[in-house]
Amino acid sequence: MTGFRIQPDALRADGQALQEAAGQFGTAVRQAVSGITAAGQPWGNDDIGMIIGETHDVVAQALFDFFSDALDTLRADGADLVRMADRYDAVEHAEQQRFDRLGEQFGF
Repeated sequence: MTGFRIQPDALRADGQALQEAAGQFGTAVRQAVSGITAAGQPWGNDDIGMIIGETHDVVAQALFDFFSDALDTLRADGADLVRMADRYDAVEHAEQQRFDRLGEQFGF
C-alpha cells in the first residue's frame, strides 16, 4: 500500500489520550449530575411545577443516558486504538523475525 504509514506509538498515545479524555468527561458528567441533584426540585408543587418537574426528570435521564453511552464509546475506542497499536507492533516484530530467518537461510 502507498500513501500512509502506521505509527503504532502515535496510535497508542492517541488511544491513551482518548481514554484520559473519557475519564475527564466522566468526572464532568458526575459533577453535573451532582449539581443538578443538589439543586433539588425548585419548581414547586403546583400544577405547572409538577409538569416542569416531570419534564425535567425525563430530559435529565435522557441526557444522562446519552452521556453515559458516549463515555462508554470513548473508553472503548481508546482501548481499541491501544490494542490496534499493540497488534501492529506484534505483526511487525513477527514479520521481521521471519525475514531474519529467511536471510539466515540464504546467507544474508
